[in-house]
Amino acid sequence: MINRPIIQWSVDSEDWKSKDAQMIIDKVTSSVYDGSIILLHDIHPETIAAVPEIIRDLKKEGYQFVSLDTLLNNPSSNETYYGENDHRPAGG
Repeated sequence: MINRPIIQWSVDSEDWKSKDAQMIIDKVTSSVYDGSIILLHDIHPETIAAVPEIIRDLKKEGYQFVSLDTLLNNPSSNETYYGENDHRPAGG
């Protein structure tokens, strides 16, 4: 154990599976909730193409984008974080 927080995600865009910009947009916007962490891979051109619309759509819905430190209140304990209110002891 490195005695550090482990950051995971709570919304999987499944961009690696679909490799389709509209499917990525639909998956994220239908799965997101307040305090979630979205997983996106910048190695797929379709994901890069989807991001501006995801941001635009989520901002229209009133979401704000913040750093992980802000979202998780500067995590420092040895826990696994999946979102703002979802963290569990690491390794368990």
